[in-house]
Amino acid sequence: MHKNTVLGALFCLHYKAYSDYKVKQSGDVMKIGELAKLTGTETVTIRFYEQKGLMLLPGRTAGNYRNYSDAHRERLLFIRHCRGIGINLDEINQPCLSG
Repeated sequence: MHKNTVLGALFCLHYKAYSDYKVKQSGDVMKIGELAKLTGTETVTIRFYEQKGLMLLPGRTAGNYRNYSDAHRERLLFIRHCRGIGINLDEINQPCLSG
C-alpha cells in the first residue's frame, strides 16, 4: 500500500468529515471486508488467523456477521508486521510477542 494511502486512511479514522458523509470513527465496529481493506489483508487470512488463535473471535450481529473493533485492527496490523519481518505464526502466538 502506498504511504499516502496509509496516511489518508489513518486521518479518516480520527477526524470527521465536514459533510454529512460518515467517516469511520475510532471505536466503530466494522465487518470483515472493512477490516480487510483497512489492513490490506485478505478475508480468508483474517479467518485463518482467528482459527489459529492469533486473534480474538469477534462479536456477531443478529444476522451472524462478524463485528470487528479497533483492537482487532491493531492486532491484525501487529501480526502483519511480524510476518513482514520473518516471524512465524507460532512465534507470534507466544506470550512475549502477544499484545
